[in-house]
Amino acid sequence: MIVVELIDRYRGFDIVTRRIKTRDPRSLLWIVSWVTFFLSSVIDNLTSTIVMISLVQRLISNKDVRLMFAGIIVIAANAGGAWTPIGDVTTTMLWIGGQITAAGVMKSLFLPSVACLLIPLVFLSTRLKNTVIEDLAANDDRKSKIDLATLLFFFGILMAVGALESMNILSDLATWLNQTIKSQTVIITIVGLMSAVIDNVPLVGASMAMYPVDNFMWEYLAYCAGTGGSILIIGSAAGVAAMSLEKIDFIWYLKKVSVLALIGYLAGCGIYLLLNEHCRRHRKYSYQDCHLRS
Repeated sequence: MIVVELIDRYRGFDIVTRRIKTRDPRSLLWIVSWVTFFLSSVIDNLTSTIVMISLVQRLISNKDVRLMFAGIIVIAANAGGAWTPIGDVTTTMLWIGGQITAAGVMKSLFLPSVACLLIPLVFLSTRLKNTVIEDLAANDDRKSKIDLATLLFFFGILMAVGALESMNILSDLATWLNQTIKSQTVIITIVGLMSAVIDNVPLVGASMAMYPVDNFMWEYLAYCAGTGGSILIIGSAAGVAAMSLEKIDFIWYLKKVSVLALIGYLAGCGIYLLLNEHCRRHRKYSYQDCHLRS
């Protein structure tokens, strides 16, 4: 947040703003979404969200249109962060722990992550069909101020999750799921949905001791935990940052964005599992090995 505010103070975002000439909201939506997607994979989903929302605030003065952009930025940031080892805290955890490799996760999760963003983006583009950007807000004096309320929210979430983890509630829940449902695919899909409510870091941490290191489902866990948080505005650090910067209402996000995020999440899940099954049937090894050997 400090870095973003310093860039903003010296009008660093104007370098990008001046190069975006389109006034068509749909074209702008696609540009912002894919820039966020790839930027998140290089830095991380939280920072890319702050940067891109700060940028959009200088391009769009219409509050309603800007909120729709903020919603897709959250989805794009989480999807982009899921397919690289440095794009999200959970993928970094799995990478450091040896459960995934950088090449493996990038090759196997890129297409599911693209689908996770692409489907909501197409639907949202139709909503902006008759929208007009009346004027640019490039000269607006607003700045991406450090929000103490957001910082306190993060501290509170981490403390609450830490308390649950210290009482072994999360690990017991993971064990119960493993014993009751038995299907790893279903369990990890549920973990992704749970990350919309509970922080994905302790969920992944609780799951790391459940399966062997060479299990192909680690990559699926990285995808689900990284993108499932987009379903609710409070489900990811990117969402909380967007909520603070644009004062997004929880119910508004639930009505306007959550369904799209859920559809994108499930689409990515389906693509990953289909590709993995294809490789297993025809080449008798996992989707990760299929890509590494091809």
